Amino acid sequence: MGPRVVRVRAALAALALIAFAAPGLAADKKEPTRMVVRYLGHHEDGKYRYLGKPVMVVAVEPMEGGRPVELAVPNRDQNSNKVDPIPQVAEAVRTSKAGDVLKIELDDAKPRPWLRYAKPYNLKPGEDDPRAYTFQNSFRKEEGRSTYTAVVLSRYDEPLTVAVQQKKDKEGDMVSDGQVLDLLQKLKTGELVEADIRRDGGRAVLTSLERYAAPQNGKFVKAIEVEVEGQKAPAVELERGGKPLTAVVVGKTQGKRWAPDARVLAAVKKLKPDSEVTFRCRDDDGKLWLKEIEPAKKEESEGSAAARAGRGTDDDKRGRKAEK
Repeated sequence: MGPRVVRVRAALAALALIAFAAPGLAADKKEPTRMVVRYLGHHEDGKYRYLGKPVMVVAVEPMEGGRPVELAVPNRDQNSNKVDPIPQVAEAVRTSKAGDVLKIELDDAKPRPWLRYAKPYNLKPGEDDPRAYTFQNSFRKEEGRSTYTAVVLSRYDEPLTVAVQQKKDKEGDMVSDGQVLDLLQKLKTGELVEADIRRDGGRAVLTSLERYAAPQNGKFVKAIEVEVEGQKAPAVELERGGKPLTAVVVGKTQGKRWAPDARVLAAVKKLKPDSEVTFRCRDDDGKLWLKEIEPAKKEESEGSAAARAGRGTDDDKRGRKAEK
């Protein structure tokens, strides 16, 4: 249990910023730690003891990935010598099957966190991807002598308010990122976006924002070159659903030359013509930019139904293992 608990605390630290920080730009340390996880299994045979008392133990897997972890559930009577988990957890756990998604709350107690609340959660489109958020709104905010643009995003029905990153303009003044501000004018409430967020002191800062690009399956036809801002740029010809697509490898102008993203370009060079691939493209006013590409996993190329069936089998195996 020891190493697993260390992983739990690491997961809590990472998710405090990107998932369930309290509304507002500064996180409230008194707020409970909330996470969305996949249930793997549980046992309540009394073999595991916490502070000398037998308790239920629940195995879960963070949605963002990582090793499975085990969490102790407090008894209704902390002095009881029998397993009698609190109903806020017991009902949800006992009715869940391996692979189900739960929204949980943790009491970060010593020496190990308690699982103090759990309920079933239905994932919304895109929520199984840690890069995706739902855009709510944006507004100007005054804080002390400074004014900046704040953006409200949500994930797992929890709001998160972030400040748009500021950069120096030509005059040396600090201003909000112009590319982000331009996109904010076009976004509608409820639209999926892809956001990069970092902690700067007590403030959550939005360092990049763009419309969300969902993973898609298709066929890689060949690598080509196209013109971008007067420069030759690497691109790919793809086929999806029998229709041809051309996507330019993402990049930016450096000096007077176009510099493609080295990671994406390297992935393209490894592909063989007419191979099945999984890719993500950003659509900018009808122009496709290739953000990611890789060979399709075998189960994905054989159909989504077979893929889901395979994952379910793996989840069941993990669940049975956790319950032992």
